[in-house]
Amino acid sequence: MSWKAESIMTYAKCSKGMQFTKKEAVELIGHTYYHNASFHVGNVLSRLVNSGRLQRVKKGVYKIAEKTPDNPNQGQLF
Repeated sequence: MSWKAESIMTYAKCSKGMQFTKKEAVELIGHTYYHNASFHVGNVLSRLVNSGRLQRVKKGVYKIAEKTPDNPNQGQLF
């Protein structure tokens, strides 16, 4: 996971009600992009949703997923 995704996840765990907006995420890591930060932060949020770490509540509002799914590509150790 990239440092940007880790920053968003840390912020999500500390936010009130465990929900945060895309605008808050842009304010958090958007300064690292030269142009169109909202688009790039949206891509990071989308990857976190697709990986099962975040859940999209409604347009522009996210929260931590109830359960992080196991990685199906990781083999069993025992």
